[in-house]
Amino acid sequence: MPKEMSPLLKSLEDFRVRLIKETGYSSEDLSYVPEINFRNKQTGPLEIDGFPVFRFSYPGTLPLYDAHDKEFQGLIRRMYLEATFNQYDFNVIEIRFECAVIVIEHHFRDASIRDLDNRNRKYLIDAVRATGLIPDDNAQVLTLFEEAYLTKKDPYIDVFVLERKNFIRFLDWRSRKGNDEHDEIIFRNVDINTIKEIVKREKDSILVSGGSNPYWD
Repeated sequence: MPKEMSPLLKSLEDFRVRLIKETGYSSEDLSYVPEINFRNKQTGPLEIDGFPVFRFSYPGTLPLYDAHDKEFQGLIRRMYLEATFNQYDFNVIEIRFECAVIVIEHHFRDASIRDLDNRNRKYLIDAVRATGLIPDDNAQVLTLFEEAYLTKKDPYIDVFVLERKNFIRFLDWRSRKGNDEHDEIIFRNVDINTIKEIVKREKDSILVSGGSNPYWD
């Protein structure tokens, strides 16, 4: 290689890395392609008082931070990625929130004392970031708001993603709407046994090819 090419290639690589960081596409999960594909994905967000809001709903409760070993946590993380990417068709969605709020609502069956900070919300945040709806999850970009409610049905989690400037208007809408409404909930209940089979196939393929799996490491 000619010596004069080396500085040029270095400059191109520096530009590429800077572009990745500036656009937020440094996450290994970004543009995640789900292995499980449900039909009838939503093609756009909710319209609430004239502004867009994405709603993701998941059955059950978030696991605790220290509830399982690393391998099982990897499966849980993969489950939330699969469930998240199956609720909307992100191939046709171009919305991106530069300053966002993620609202996490825990809906429990009983009023037992629960410490929300023990729940591993990272699974949800990483899955939302992977969709490209937010460029990053640092404090300059993202605000978190978390609440807990009682439900008469099975426990579930609601996650709302919206522009930060619309947060107060969203809270007003949510208080008027009610916090135990199931009419707009679309669960993508990805079975963990299915995820185990997917991961097993990938690991077997890696053993054959000698590659590495970014979703497992």
